[in-house]
Amino acid sequence: LAMGGDPGDVPAARAAAEAAHRAVRSGEQRGPGNPSAAEDVAQMARRSEPLLDMKQRTTHEDPNFMETFFRASRLHYIGTWKHRYEAFLEDLPPAPKLPAPEGGPGGERVILHVDMDCFFASVAALGRLELAGLPVAVSWSSAGGGELSSCNYLARNAGCRAGMRIARAKELCPNLIVMPYEFERYSAVAIDVYRTLHELSPHVMGVSVDEAYVDVTGLAACGRKTPREIAEDVRAKIFAKTGCVASVGSGPNRLIARLATKRAKPDGSHHVPASNASSFLASMPVAELPGVGRGTLEKLRREGIGSVVDGVGPNTADPTCADVAAAPLSVLRRALGPKAGAQLRDA
Repeated sequence: LAMGGDPGDVPAARAAAEAAHRAVRSGEQRGPGNPSAAEDVAQMARRSEPLLDMKQRTTHEDPNFMETFFRASRLHYIGTWKHRYEAFLEDLPPAPKLPAPEGGPGGERVILHVDMDCFFASVAALGRLELAGLPVAVSWSSAGGGELSSCNYLARNAGCRAGMRIARAKELCPNLIVMPYEFERYSAVAIDVYRTLHELSPHVMGVSVDEAYVDVTGLAACGRKTPREIAEDVRAKIFAKTGCVASVGSGPNRLIARLATKRAKPDGSHHVPASNASSFLASMPVAELPGVGRGTLEKLRREGIGSVVDGVGPNTADPTCADVAAAPLSVLRRALGPKAGAQLRDA
């Protein structure tokens, strides 16, 4: 195998993962567990977290304030994850040269985009049976003014979202269990995920604590597994190793693979071959492209780029990738600027 690892050694892992998924789903169908016991778990987790010893919060009373402040920061943790990942890579042998795309199915490269589902919330539930079948979110605060960072799908189905105030989330989901950040647990699970990916292929690009790209062109070239089957094997191995669920998109490049993951979520996989890439992109809202936000959408709408609803009135529909591709480059440059307009067109 050009990419390392044997994709045929996972039937037991896949069967175990499927059995666990069935157990989780059947538990959800029976309804929530014991919210009172789950609240006790959340409170215990907060009491055992030294960074939540909320006494004085200024440098005047606490000379170690800045150190503890950054150690308790989610953004700081995410930003410093790169150093943890690089330390992990130091113990691995150098990756060999990437296999030629001609080795893949149909002569194309096969890239997986692996994205852990509701990572912080999923890790919070590991080993805590009291949280099974309950809506779970993560935030430093348990008070109404705090903001949610991550929600599992039970919480999302009730309307909870990342960035939402806890008070509002509790209105939508009274049984919501809010767990504190547990950075060491996240790191341990993330390293297990990356170890699993590197066992599959030496060509892994770490994006964040819960997201990575994997080139599996060599595995696909062997003809023993389709890209979809490889993706399912990866998901099964990750679940068997960590107890957390990953969604996997695959395609001929990183952009297509990442967008395919949006179709895979939650708890699934989706493959877009190169032959279908153009049609896959055509109907996709341009807002789903990385880096395209509200400001960009407003500028495109002002230039009339997009589908006119019912053929009358101003254009208020979100433009699709096909709309952008059909727009003259001069219009895109006028709307977004010379560089950004060309970049969006070439995306």
